[in-house]
Amino acid sequence: MEIKPIRPSIRRLQEDFAARLARQRMLERIRAGRPKRDSKGIDLSNSEPWPRSEDSLAGDWEIAKDIAMDIEKWTRRSTASSVS
Repeated sequence: MEIKPIRPSIRRLQEDFAARLARQRMLERIRAGRPKRDSKGIDLSNSEPWPRSEDSLAGDWEIAKDIAMDIEKWTRRSTASSVS
C-alpha cells in the first residue's frame, strides 16, 4: 500500500502566503512607530473672539444672544418625519 504525501491545496497556500505578508507589514509598521505630530502649528481653538466689552452687562447680553443664535442654528429641528 502506497501512502500519498499530503499536500495543501493551492487556495490554502495562497491564504497562508497572504497572511504571512500581512503579518510582515504589520510588524514593519509597529517597528517603525508613529511619526510625532507637531501640534504647535495647528490652531485648535474653534471659537470666535468675544466682544470687547465683556465686563459690562451689554457685553454679557451680546454673548448670550450669540450663544442662543448658535444653539438655534445647530440644534436639530424636529420635523414631521423625524418625530416618531
